Amino acid sequence: MGILQELQLSVGPAREREDEEAEQKILAIISREQQRAFWRRLNFVTGKKRTRSVTTVQVEQAGGAIEEVTTQQGVEHAIWNEVHEKRLRLAEEAPICNSPLKEEFGYMADTDAARAVLAGDYTPPPGADKATVALFEAVGRVRAKVPKDSTKAIISPEQWKEYWKVQSEETSSSESGLHFGHYKCGVSNDTVSTYHASRVSVVLFHGVALSRWSRGLSVMLEKLLGVTLVSKLRAILLMEADFNASNKIVYGTRMMETVREHKLMPDEIFSERGRTADDGSLTKTLFYDVTRQARVPAAIASVDASNCYDRIAHAIASLVSQAFGVPANAMQSMLGAIQDMKFFLRTGFGDSTDFAGGGVHVKTQGGCQGNGAAPAEWAVITIVILDSHKREGHGATFRCPITKFSHHLSAVIFVDDTDLLHVNLERDESVVEVHQKLQSSINSWGDLLIATGGTLKPVKCFYTLISFVWSNGEWSYANNHLDGDFGISVPLPDRSRAPIKHIPVDAAEKTLGVMSAVNGSGAASIKLMQDKAQGWVNDLRNGHLHRRMVWFSMNVQFWPRVGYGICNTTATFDELADALQSQYYQILPMGGVVRTTTRESRMIAPGFFGVGLPHPGVEALAAMSNKLLMHYGCSTSVGQLLKTSLGYLLLELGMSFQPLQLSYAKYSSWATHSWLKMLWEKLSLFGIEVAVNDLPLRFPRRGDQFIMQVFVDFGFSPAQLRVLNRVRVHQQALFLSCILTASGGRIEQRYLTPRPSDERWSTHNWPKEQPTPADFAL
Repeated sequence: MGILQELQLSVGPAREREDEEAEQKILAIISREQQRAFWRRLNFVTGKKRTRSVTTVQVEQAGGAIEEVTTQQGVEHAIWNEVHEKRLRLAEEAPICNSPLKEEFGYMADTDAARAVLAGDYTPPPGADKATVALFEAVGRVRAKVPKDSTKAIISPEQWKEYWKVQSEETSSSESGLHFGHYKCGVSNDTVSTYHASRVSVVLFHGVALSRWSRGLSVMLEKLLGVTLVSKLRAILLMEADFNASNKIVYGTRMMETVREHKLMPDEIFSERGRTADDGSLTKTLFYDVTRQARVPAAIASVDASNCYDRIAHAIASLVSQAFGVPANAMQSMLGAIQDMKFFLRTGFGDSTDFAGGGVHVKTQGGCQGNGAAPAEWAVITIVILDSHKREGHGATFRCPITKFSHHLSAVIFVDDTDLLHVNLERDESVVEVHQKLQSSINSWGDLLIATGGTLKPVKCFYTLISFVWSNGEWSYANNHLDGDFGISVPLPDRSRAPIKHIPVDAAEKTLGVMSAVNGSGAASIKLMQDKAQGWVNDLRNGHLHRRMVWFSMNVQFWPRVGYGICNTTATFDELADALQSQYYQILPMGGVVRTTTRESRMIAPGFFGVGLPHPGVEALAAMSNKLLMHYGCSTSVGQLLKTSLGYLLLELGMSFQPLQLSYAKYSSWATHSWLKMLWEKLSLFGIEVAVNDLPLRFPRRGDQFIMQVFVDFGFSPAQLRVLNRVRVHQQALFLSCILTASGGRIEQRYLTPRPSDERWSTHNWPKEQPTPADFAL
């Protein structure tokens, strides 16, 4: 008899005794256990597939051969050799860990040289690494804004209680056996919680590294189910529970609050609180749009860091954290524990009795996966790298074509996923110049990353060089990926270089969980949605869930998974409406619905007597509208790019001060494909009105008109209107008054001949066009 049956049988006696309190408690336990069983069943069938703890590993030999190791001793030694003897010591390649800087800074950066760097008056020795010196200067600039020791390392009993109250008792930790349950239990007693908080505070205040804190349990997990290559395993370090708690409080909470208090978090970092990964991917989409609308050369490079948390040089981590107000003693406490860490191992065989590390010969460096301080440490190091990178002038310069407001964005960063951008809307650049500046930007970023102990991973890096060509008045993307002169390489710690792949503009790559292509095609994102949906359908087919669970999973698992990133889509409404029909056809009978029901009724809400399957087109409209309402008019990167893109859309259409209120069916062929154009399509389809009132654009004269409205009134055909609009954009004329003389009686003579490419006839920044002589003849 199961526990639920026993509990259900005990309800009756409690009711007969009229023990209402006991009855309610039993019913509450029954309800809770039923919910747990429901979710356990649901997650087993349709949830994320859990990887297993390893019982076998594959080791790559010197000649490239793969050897499989199956014994406990062999597995443990293979992991220690690859992960703990190599990966966690790679930060030693940083220049600060080698002469002559090593003698000046040591491992802790608690020397006179370190204090000089923080004070901003450090003089580097001859031959010092330039990128490291640039980081030193950035550290000094941060310290000039953030007072010394302003990030407090003293933890009060109240703060200690607040932290532990929300922790899960089932979280694994502590090789010593002092697990989360001990500390959660201590919260209920003031004396115990005061003791725990005081003990940690005293240790941090005096810079002590407890020997117990230097014992960690590495849990080895498969990143990909079934892939046991030792270099591909994920090593999660289970630290002592109180050690990790103090790290999360001091670094994860307080140091990040210091960053926000002094407004030092750059727009480029999208892993910051209040920002999302899809904001980052939308920024990339709008970057592609603006370059396409303006038709100017540009470039983007995806440069991922290798083992970011494990490749942090401790001297750099100490300097940067002290610059952000962390006391030097608190840094010594955490870094000292990591440097002397004894790495015990948990595999499918159980916990090891032997260990690696211990700091006897070489100190362990890095932040360690599983350390609560590691994400915050990586964030502040990224801030310092960005500061140095931007001071060298790298990045994209955008300018709204109407307001003339400029803003700068160097990159799109989410943890270790980095996309470096380059475009300049304030001056004309050739594709050769853009290529050179992209290489310079990658050199700068790679060198700065090496200076912190990290490096780029060439096999995960790629780039696209963007430029345009014209034929018969129509523009298209240039095939720069076929030009051997446009190669790009990344710097490596040993001063060698590695080439990275150049992908064409029509190739989509997955970044930040979203498929996006430079040319704005939505095909790859739709294919990703279909693959996710089909995976869920296959799980359902094998899991034999009750139809009630099918519909519940549809709402809480299917659409959040499949619809992720739909706010970034550049697909049309019809493409989205058709995207999931094959999967929906398979889902219907599993949910108890006849599969021959009409396509329209499948995606109508149940309140209107439909099946209620999500409509990707409608969901996209809602998600895109939310992004517009959330960001437009704000100082965020997305907000600024939306305004720039809208300015180009207004100039291209040349029909209204409110381009999103025009008829999409009539005028869409005049506009370049973009995210805003796809939003306009959906708004127009449903009759939703969007008014934008912050663009300072009015008719210059009384009785003035948009030139394109005059052409429309004259009755030109759609094909002729496209030609006339192309000529108008090239001539940089928006209103009728733009081309008329001061008296308004005739057309100014210069507008009857093609505008020279090196002349500007308007104060606005116009898209580039190259009309043919036949276009001007019309």
